[in-house]
Amino acid sequence: MFAQIFRCPKHGEVWHTEIAEDIDTENDDIYAYRVCSSCYSDVTEVRHEGSPVFHPLTDEEVFWEQEVGWGEESDERCE
Repeated sequence: MFAQIFRCPKHGEVWHTEIAEDIDTENDDIYAYRVCSSCYSDVTEVRHEGSPVFHPLTDEEVFWEQEVGWGEESDERCE
């Protein structure tokens, strides 16, 4: 699994971002943009020769990105 790399003005290159939205009630529009998950600053895409740059995730990073570790464990074995 890969994650796109973004440049945060405070943290440098980051891959963990969130999507923020601005709602324009006068024009009935919603504008979505990415922000740093740590400081909520606007981020920009890191590009190389016009293509976005991606970071390969480790197995542990994939595990936590999929939120598999959240909540109580369930045991669904048939006995």
